[in-house]
Amino acid sequence: MRKTLLRPGLLCLAAVIICPAPLWAGDRNPAPVAGYILRSPKPEHLTTLVGALRGSGCKAKHTEVGDAIVSLGSNSVPSLVARLESSDKWWIQLETVYLLGLIGPDAKKALPALDKFVSEKHHPLPAKNALVAVAAIRGDLDTLIAKIEEGGGGSNDFAIELLGRRGPKARAAVPALKKFIADHPLSNSRSTATTSIRAITSPSRP
Repeated sequence: MRKTLLRPGLLCLAAVIICPAPLWAGDRNPAPVAGYILRSPKPEHLTTLVGALRGSGCKAKHTEVGDAIVSLGSNSVPSLVARLESSDKWWIQLETVYLLGLIGPDAKKALPALDKFVSEKHHPLPAKNALVAVAAIRGDLDTLIAKIEEGGGGSNDFAIELLGRRGPKARAAVPALKKFIADHPLSNSRSTATTSIRAITSPSRP
């Protein structure tokens, strides 16, 4: 029983041990992206932006480069799919899956590659988050809601954020998000859940 309870934490600890900080940068140190590109990214900037991605640690997170790629929506999908399919490094796979999930329904053309990724044997961190990304792209609220209570690898935090990005369309998730906040008083994900509830319940602007 004790091993089962500790598994999510051990999963992340193992990730840290096998992927020290220098490798989180994808074995390279990309040149910084010009500010004007980050402020107003265009499809022609994708080669520069994708080339500047640094990979993730044991939990993917927002970066200026990643957010610029996401803002380009479906235009970014082919480049991200190529990155996912060409890398065997799990911290790069994790970051790529994360960005595709943030793009959401506009990343439908990535589903064949993501479905294949899910069906294969991969490191558990990108594998768990790939399931969340697929659910977000398909608009599968039931799966995203179920993932709220799934610990380990940041997949629950990812699911919570993606529900918020659905806005009022994710209203059915509000009770589960409120329950998560009540049941996890010490979780860092409570703030993400609160932000998502606000995004879901705020009146939509005309």
